[in-house]
Amino acid sequence: MIRPVLAALVVVLLFIPIPLSAQDFGGRWEMTRETPRGTMTQVLTLERDGEEWSGTMTFMQREVALTNVQVDGDRLTFTLELPMRRPGGGGGGAIEQRFTGTLKGDEISGEMEGPRGAQPMVLKRAG
Repeated sequence: MIRPVLAALVVVLLFIPIPLSAQDFGGRWEMTRETPRGTMTQVLTLERDGEEWSGTMTFMQREVALTNVQVDGDRLTFTLELPMRRPGGGGGGAIEQRFTGTLKGDEISGEMEGPRGAQPMVLKRAG
């Protein structure tokens, strides 16, 4: 009597989703997309120190620090401020963007939302 019950319990437990470890987000991620200016690659680097997360995003030869980096199971959110350049040089302020995504295997799928709306992003593990 006990064996059938245990066997049924094991089968049920096999199908319960278990959140991925937060460690799965650490490392280097890349996204490549075509733009009017040619192929653009963005690099996201995430690091964990205890329960705290930090990182950077590099694009167009600029590295920007992430803020408000949060990992909850398989979900990742962060904010970044993109410095703007004015034509002819000089600073032009910054644009805040917020990323929300979900980890599945070696990909983080989500979207980056900013003043121009939301854009889908898929980042692939690069190292």
